[in-house]
Amino acid sequence: MKKKSAEKSGNRSPVYVVYGKDEFLRARRLQSLLLELSGDDGDTTAVASFDGGTASLIDILDDVRTPSMFSPLRVVCVRDADLLFAKDGGDDDAVPTAPARGSKTKGSASRTLTVRELMEKYIEHPCDTGVLVLECKTWPKNTRLFKIVDKVGQNIDCEPPKDGQFEAWVGRHAREEFGCSFAGGAAARLVELVGDNSGLLHMEISKLATYILPRIEIRKADVEAIVGESRTEIVFKLMDAITIGKPEAALRMWHQVLAGGRSAEFMAVGGLRFAFERLYNSKRMHSQGASAYDIKSALRIWDPENMLPKQLSRFSLAEAGALLRQLLRIDVNSKSGLGTVENAVEKLIVETCAAN
Repeated sequence: MKKKSAEKSGNRSPVYVVYGKDEFLRARRLQSLLLELSGDDGDTTAVASFDGGTASLIDILDDVRTPSMFSPLRVVCVRDADLLFAKDGGDDDAVPTAPARGSKTKGSASRTLTVRELMEKYIEHPCDTGVLVLECKTWPKNTRLFKIVDKVGQNIDCEPPKDGQFEAWVGRHAREEFGCSFAGGAAARLVELVGDNSGLLHMEISKLATYILPRIEIRKADVEAIVGESRTEIVFKLMDAITIGKPEAALRMWHQVLAGGRSAEFMAVGGLRFAFERLYNSKRMHSQGASAYDIKSALRIWDPENMLPKQLSRFSLAEAGALLRQLLRIDVNSKSGLGTVENAVEKLIVETCAAN
């Protein structure tokens, strides 16, 4: 197999690394990259996918070196590649190196290359007909591997916006993805209602962009009309009902959140997790001496009904943590076929209200 020198070829690179902690941003960028590499017709038959947690690097590299029968370019994508490099020290990808030239010691032991070293060797001399795409949650910039990829290929940063920068991200995302903009205060209000979740923000911006047509500017009134009673805000009202011990109202809002089928259930669990995490973080700050005002400011909590002081009084730090753990168990059990989210959350609501 003919090798190419360690340099980029035209507009295509031999290796890409899509990394960042934000799952939505990472998945979205990975999808667009694979479509770009698939050519004008978007044919993905030449794309092979591997799971970094179970695949062997030897198999991955063999695949990327194997020419495609249906396309001039072979694309190999390794998802959760962090897990691939975590194997260093194991035997799955052990490749012994030859003794150093000139060694006078007979039978001198060869050293085994690590997964990281094997990857470095490949990237320095990549294949002409293949492209390797790695998807990672973490990808430290101070490593030799990062620097080699930066020279030979592309490191694609999908880290989420830092605290306090989501408002600017919302404005940029609306402009780049939907060709619209936010009027004064509208972007800030959207972030207050939805929180710093890029996936949820994307969906709400998409709805707003459709709602305002033929206008291209999203106003604060638009946000209130479309997002003001979104599932995210209903979840917070549900949390308020639990706080003051009103199970009927809480259950009614829970069923309202679930309206929309399976996708709505997924969103509902995410919204509850966000609300419970916010409660836990608020209680932790309160236990360290922070006032309700300071907590609202630090966590960007929109609380027009001033319910936070009641929540801080109602729940202990241990109880807030227990709610989070219970929700995690509900989520895991539902995905394992051990129960439904709807019934399990109903039970959680009733029991928590009863303990009020």
